[in-house]
Amino acid sequence: MEGADQSFDVGLELGDLFGVGSPELLDRVLTACCRAGYVTDISQPGHPPQPGRDGHQYTQRAFTTGFTTDPQMLARLTAAADAAGLIVVRTAPTGRGATAVPVPTRDGRPCAAVGRHLDEQNLRHQWEGHIGSEALDELLGAAQVSVVDPEWGSNRLWPVLLKSSAA
Repeated sequence: MEGADQSFDVGLELGDLFGVGSPELLDRVLTACCRAGYVTDISQPGHPPQPGRDGHQYTQRAFTTGFTTDPQMLARLTAAADAAGLIVVRTAPTGRGATAVPVPTRDGRPCAAVGRHLDEQNLRHQWEGHIGSEALDELLGAAQVSVVDPEWGSNRLWPVLLKSSAA
């Protein structure tokens, strides 16, 4: 999981990401994370309250979840997120340290969360057949890390991820 290309240039300045940003910008940030050793699997931008297709109001916190086996990447990510006042939930391969953090709300009530530990059965179900067996073994031994912007509708997360990926 360690990034093979630490010099990857995403072609972005931190100021490019202070809004929600386009999906292309977010993809480039997440690519930089993956290449730096933080393999992301779920990410969403924050958005203020807005009506959903079902007529209910939804609000979203910006967040990402992923995996790393690189202690330096974990230290950079944690330090940058802590300095920015973001929420970091890290679980060891044993499952210790898991805390669920609500990320979307529906009519003001939490309706999903990130930060729960994914056990071996869940990881195999999600990844087997999509990555090689060596990569799967590495994933099973990785720290699971979720980073959440605590402010509903905010997108401070993306510049922090970009900064921590540029080592």
